[in-house]
Amino acid sequence: MSAFRVSIVMLAVAAGVTPCSAQTNSKEVMAKESAELIKILESEQSPLFDKAKACQRLAVVGDKNAVPALVRLLPDETLNLYARFGLEGIRDPAAAQALRNAARELQGRPLAGVLGSLGQIRDEESVALLTEMLNQEDSLIANSAAAALGKIGSTTAAESLQAALAKNARAQTAIADACIVCADALAAAGKNDEANALLDALSQVELPPHVQIAALKGRFAILRDDGQDLLIEQLSSTDDARFNLGLAVMRDMSAEGLAKKLADRLKDLSPSRQALLLLALGDRPEGPLPEMLAAASTSDSPELREAAIRVLAKRGDASAAPILLDAALSEGSFAASAQQGLQTLQGKAVDDAIVARLADANPQAKVVLFDLAGVRRIAAATPLVRQALNDSNAEVKAAALNAFAQLAAVNDMDVLLERASASDAAEAAASRQALRTAVLRLGDQETSTRKLTERLTNATPEYRAYLLELLGQMGGSAALKAVVASANSSDAATKDAATRVLGDWPNADAALALLAIAKNDREAKYQIRALRGYLRIARQLQLPAEERLVMFLTAMDVARRDEEKQLAMDVLTRIPSSETLRIAVSFLDDPTVKAAAADAAVKIAPKVLASDAKTVAAAMQKVAGSDVGAELVDRANQLLGQAQSSGR
Repeated sequence: MSAFRVSIVMLAVAAGVTPCSAQTNSKEVMAKESAELIKILESEQSPLFDKAKACQRLAVVGDKNAVPALVRLLPDETLNLYARFGLEGIRDPAAAQALRNAARELQGRPLAGVLGSLGQIRDEESVALLTEMLNQEDSLIANSAAAALGKIGSTTAAESLQAALAKNARAQTAIADACIVCADALAAAGKNDEANALLDALSQVELPPHVQIAALKGRFAILRDDGQDLLIEQLSSTDDARFNLGLAVMRDMSAEGLAKKLADRLKDLSPSRQALLLLALGDRPEGPLPEMLAAASTSDSPELREAAIRVLAKRGDASAAPILLDAALSEGSFAASAQQGLQTLQGKAVDDAIVARLADANPQAKVVLFDLAGVRRIAAATPLVRQALNDSNAEVKAAALNAFAQLAAVNDMDVLLERASASDAAEAAASRQALRTAVLRLGDQETSTRKLTERLTNATPEYRAYLLELLGQMGGSAALKAVVASANSSDAATKDAATRVLGDWPNADAALALLAIAKNDREAKYQIRALRGYLRIARQLQLPAEERLVMFLTAMDVARRDEEKQLAMDVLTRIPSSETLRIAVSFLDDPTVKAAAADAAVKIAPKVLASDAKTVAAAMQKVAGSDVGAELVDRANQLLGQAQSSGR
């Protein structure tokens, strides 16, 4: 809520106007024309709230005829704000003149408010008056005059503020703030030299640090790429606020050669500041500088070295690869940053550098290098990775396996399939994860399906369940055929695993197979599981409405238990229409699904109401007359009322 709106509400409360009547009065007053509004202001019987609203309305419809009535309210501390609001909205010169005249007669808060209004309307003719007011002993008046001059933002206002800056110690901070506002206005008007001169004047006097920083921000906004010398001055300052401002500015300054100039300053800074400057340089578009490379490789300061490595990881090129590799293979706190940078650093030269390090790397280094080889998918590292799959060091072996999952070709799947069947549980689990990654990454559905299917026959029950699950994740007609065959197996474990996979099949291709099991399997366990998988497809997957409806009707015919029939009712809610609403209601006579049918009907009805209120009314009347629980009956009655109203 705006300050003006808050004031209106507070005034209504002070005047004893209730919120309800205040709203009514507000509408009545805001509908009046200028002449009627003036009468409200001139009448002693008018409530304060009405006068305030009249002032607000006159800001929109008022003209010079309203000025006298508004001016008479200026001495009133309660209505001063509203009267000024009205005068500020009247663009006739008479309003500005009236405010200037009032400024010579008023005192205290009403005067401060009028001075603020002169600034708000940017009245150039009041500059001399406001300049006089700068010398008032009352700080409220002097500060208000300064703020008004800042808002006027003209050349003469700037001259007055600059002249008063060194002379008026009492209002110096307020004058400085006004100088910043005035400089913004001058810059917006294209008077950059005047704006910069005004801001430069602030550096010649003692001011609070936050004001000096604000002035510097203004100067940088004006100077843009011409502010390089001023920028270097801030980066050389011992003051943290100025240094941090310099870091912020340098990120956006686009002057050519600036990065090199800034890098030359590194040697003059403390290690902690060198680190901050390097990080800021890393946010600029230039590539790695020699100073960054040197700091990353030779600095004795861990803080500086880590900053340089982070920058090289972010902005580096192939020239940074050796340094980043040294860092990545070290035990320093910056190793993780270097490893992350090497994952995305572009260029074959980077790949070659990683492979070269693998040749004589120790176990700890191999773990890192294999990880990089996998993430970057460096094909040249594949022989070394394959060789390390049998390494005696467990961590190296695990890293090699993860890398192999990213590098393996289709012909390498046999290696992973063999390892995934290992008797060692830990090795089998890791290999199966790698196999899953490789299969889903490769995308060669035909070959992968064939290789997985070939392993089903001689696999242990537990391994066979994994292979079936992986086939299900791959999908495709060949994989579906293999899983369906397993679902018809005489082996209980195989059948159990396969029917679970079919129930979670990623698309509708498994619907017919599931329906066949639901109809024909002799065991209730698999009938139920298959029908629920069939219903999952009907409920959750994207299907044409006609196909979804056929699946509903089929499921209701096949279902042997009430639970599946009730679950099937949800399918109707996914295809809302007059037809599905009538179908849902038709099941209200079946006690086993009556509640589920009613629930489906009240969910469908709102979506059909606009197009077929008659059908909705008939359906809801039947639901409301059924014994389906108070909540559903209440909802049906509500929809019935809406349908009857809509049908009139």
